[in-house]
Amino acid sequence: MTVTSQRPILLAGVNLQTLGYNIEVIDGFYGRPGRRGKNRPTPYLDGAYSYTQKFYEPRRLFLRMGVYATDADGQVTHSDPFEHLYENLDTLFGLFHSDDLIPLQRTMGDGATIRQLDVEVLRDTTVTGSTPSSYKFVAELQAPRPFWKQLPVVSTVESGVTGPHAFNIAIGGNAPIGDAKITIDCTSAGSNPSLEIASSGVFVKYASAMSPGDTVVLDLAERSFTYNGARADAAIQRNRAWFLRFPPDVASLGMAFDADSGTYNVTIERYNQWF
Repeated sequence: MTVTSQRPILLAGVNLQTLGYNIEVIDGFYGRPGRRGKNRPTPYLDGAYSYTQKFYEPRRLFLRMGVYATDADGQVTHSDPFEHLYENLDTLFGLFHSDDLIPLQRTMGDGATIRQLDVEVLRDTTVTGSTPSSYKFVAELQAPRPFWKQLPVVSTVESGVTGPHAFNIAIGGNAPIGDAKITIDCTSAGSNPSLEIASSGVFVKYASAMSPGDTVVLDLAERSFTYNGARADAAIQRNRAWFLRFPPDVASLGMAFDADSGTYNVTIERYNQWF
């Protein structure tokens, strides 16, 4: 079979090269999403009004590909090529059935680096064609979180810390990170653990007592605070909603941990992200 790309493109874990051709580039792969704004009347202010705590528009992508009328090895094993075409179309449509976001992955030019964008089908998916070799599949996709995250996850662990405690984390990529996951594990009884970005003074605090084995998780991607697995929004104090927006390409970003008492392990998980 003819391989149309030396850099595989996977949707929901399925290599699209086994289903179609002409998929070297998907419209929207490369580019920078627009800044978020809204044209509402604002006295004495020109231009658009930006939403508070909303920085970028979602990313739009168009998947356009011819569909094989063969099996994954490029062979016609059915009596009618249309049977292969329908099987491949069934597989393609099956990739878009999820109500959750679908991982779209591409391999970079070095053949090893993988970046992922979580997408959903935005509009009707269309198929056109009159012969098995002419069928085209078109899907308009949207990525609510518009940046490509580079796999695998990057994790920083600070163990056995008490307050106050300063440390640094390294941030790569050329786009900001707004979907980090922060975990605070209590190893000896204490209270009021907090985490702050030193350069901005933006912080989050769990304003309550903790016992050994207790865990607080701040999941910015899911917009949730949990204490031992249960929602704990009422016990969280912060000076900015969903504060942890790491700037891109910072070799040493200062973080400040504090607590009134106790000992903790602090884990910061994030993906370096790219336009």
